[in-house]
Amino acid sequence: MLRGTTLDFKGEKLVEVNFTNSNKMRYTVTAAVNGLGEKLPISCIFRWTKEKRHPPRWAKQNPNKPCPCFYTKGGSQSGTSMLAWIKEILLPWCAANGRRSDEWACLIMDPATVHRDAKVKKFCLENRIQIVMMPASTTYLYQMIDVVIGKPFKDAMCDLWGEWMVNSGMQTTPDGNYKAPKPMDCISWVAQAWKELKTTSVVKKAKELGMLADPGPVVEGYVERKFEDEAPSGKEADVYIAELERDFAKDEE
Repeated sequence: MLRGTTLDFKGEKLVEVNFTNSNKMRYTVTAAVNGLGEKLPISCIFRWTKEKRHPPRWAKQNPNKPCPCFYTKGGSQSGTSMLAWIKEILLPWCAANGRRSDEWACLIMDPATVHRDAKVKKFCLENRIQIVMMPASTTYLYQMIDVVIGKPFKDAMCDLWGEWMVNSGMQTTPDGNYKAPKPMDCISWVAQAWKELKTTSVVKKAKELGMLADPGPVVEGYVERKFEDEAPSGKEADVYIAELERDFAKDEE
């Protein structure tokens, strides 16, 4: 489940995923926070069915999940799941937290290929979301999820997984592999770990690193600049959107 983690108290170099025979049950967790350290709803990405690209049977049998789930070919982020995340999580969260329809938002991400998808960029611009990409190999310095949130969240996930392993009696399959947790178990752990993550500690650490949107003390002669001043004008956005449409039209050809 977690690379480099062992439940063997003798400290042997083991990775439990090798003994559950479940390395193909990989899934992705999509976490995000705003510039004040507030958590957005957490979500998961699982593999879709190979035949029809539909949610797997277990997902259909469990419609009421602890957090939203999306489905892709390999269980990792794609342009399609990225668009779904923006539509179903980011935009509703922004609206619920006071963002006006005429205001611009800034979405900061690492330069993963799916984050640079032309359709994602086009949709964001159409919905007044300015995408900002961190330079490659800098997320360990500037991405709040990596720097501040990742470790406590993964630690909580590891604790929940270890508790499940112990309570399940370390059961094994006929082949001698440890029994793997079910997807719904993993989703529950993700939702619980995210809910219990204390934002106060996150904010404290983020402030120490200078990663929060804290304007600080007012300096004499300072003129406040709003993000709208840096956002593209309607005409600039239209031109950029047209360029993006030409780009992914070529890709489809």
